This record gives sequence, C-alpha cells and structure tokens, in this order.
Amino acid sequence: MPLAVLAGSSLVLVIRHYVREYPLLLNIPPNRGSRMRELLLANSMSPSLAQQSVERNHFVRLDTPEATISYHAFTGQFESFSLGQSFYQDQPYRQDQPHAIRSDSEAKQVMLDYLKSVGVPTQHVFFWRFNLVESRDSYHYTNNYPRRVFSGNFTELNPDPRFRLNTARMGHVLVDAQTGKVLQARATPMPPPGPWDPILPEDKVKEICINLWRSERVTIQKERIKLYASYKLDLKSDDRVSRFSRLTPVFIVHGTSYEQEMWCSARIDARTGQAQTYSCSRTNQIHVPHGA
Repeated sequence: MPLAVLAGSSLVLVIRHYVREYPLLLNIPPNRGSRMRELLLANSMSPSLAQQSVERNHFVRLDTPEATISYHAFTGQFESFSLGQSFYQDQPYRQDQPHAIRSDSEAKQVMLDYLKSVGVPTQHVFFWRFNLVESRDSYHYTNNYPRRVFSGNFTELNPDPRFRLNTARMGHVLVDAQTGKVLQARATPMPPPGPWDPILPEDKVKEICINLWRSERVTIQKERIKLYASYKLDLKSDDRVSRFSRLTPVFIVHGTSYEQEMWCSARIDARTGQAQTYSCSRTNQIHVPHGA
C-alpha cells in the first residue's frame, strides 16, 4: 500500500479519535453576533445592539443602559440577563395598579417560558426555592427600588442516572408581578457529555480501589464495595466552563471494612481506570482525599 494512503488513513484515525474524545476542541464557537441577536430578540430588544458585545473570560457580554446580557462563548448557552436601572425609574411600582402576575403558577410559567426562549432546556427544570418578595425585602433584587416580585431558584433533575453528579444546570429567575417582565435571570453553562462507552467493568474498578486503599494500609473485600457510574464535570482549569471542559464518565466507589472501623472512597476515571481521588477514614476522623 502506498505510503501516502497509509499516512492519509492514519490522519483519519487521529481526527476520528479527537472528534470522539475531545469534541469541544473541534467545535467552532457560535457566531457572536447571531447568538447575541437571538438573545436580544428573546428579551424584546433591538438586535442591532449585538455589535456592541464583547468577549471576556469565556463569556460574550453586552452592557447597555437598558439591560445586560451574557452567554457562554464556546457553547452559546445563555448565562445571564438583568434589566437596567432605567426600568425601575421609568416604571415605578404602584400597588394600586393592576398586576399582570397574580399567582405562583402564573409566575412559574413566565419563568419557564423565558428559559425556553433563551435556549435553556426546561423539560427537567425543578424550582427548589420559590417565593414572593415584597417591599423592602425586594431591595436585594431590584436596585433598591421596592417592588412585588417572584423569585425562583431552579435546577435540572435529569432522570438519566448517568447525570447524578455535578452535571445539572442551575440558576435563578426574577419576575415582576406588576408588569410580568423578567427582571433578572441566570443559568450555569454546561458542556455537552463526552462518549460513555466503553467504560471499565465494575469488577476491574473494584480491584483498582482495593489496591489504592491497600496503600493506605486498609484491606477491604470486594463484596463490601459499592459503586456507581456517572458523568462528572471536568473543568480542566480556573474552575470555569471553558472550551476544554467536558462531562466525563467516572465511578464513585465506597467500601467498608468487616469491623466497620474504616470507610474508604474513591473516584475513578471510568474509561482509563485512573484514580482522581481516594481516601480512607476512621470513625470521627477526617482524611483529605488524595488528588482532591
């Protein structure tokens, strides 16, 4: 076979490997102008303002007197929105005027509709904290202008057991009761999941952990080990979702000695078997995990 053909086929294999293992490395970030225009339209603002947006620290941001909007530069995911001070000055709260939002259910629907309009998936959204805030209690949210507002903190409750660790988008939405407008909103960006298969057999992972814990002078039998596999957010650097962040599969492993005196744990890369953290502790003692 000609060398050129061999070289070409090798290049194809390399490209396939990186597409599979590091999809975000080859992703082209969304067009700054088009994504910002989408968010401006979702917030009933002029799309021509998109040209004023700037990229900084992994986010594209637009600051105007009317509002502030930002999204994650590498995934295009919505990050935050807040109305400017001019709204509170131009539309002061009047308790005696009709209110567009009168119930919790109406406010939650406005929040869900807004999240959907800016591209946040809502099929698994759960409001774990929701309350009505009035008068001086609203100062914290409304630039020191008292208003009647609905505040909702949300998270994703994905029924897929592979997404049980730190893989959920979380955020907050603030809705004005009088006008029905969204005053503030934010959502954490989350990279798409990397490939799941193939992952290591559970018995192999247990053997890896037994050897790790043995280095801590703790012996735990295989039948006393429990584990599960899940995606985990791998930030790579500076604790922020970047172009290199991925959701990677890991095993979370726990084991106890026969005497129940020792409790050990580990987090293992589900595809390579590399230990990310591991530790063993006695009752009422704290042991800092290796690799933490």
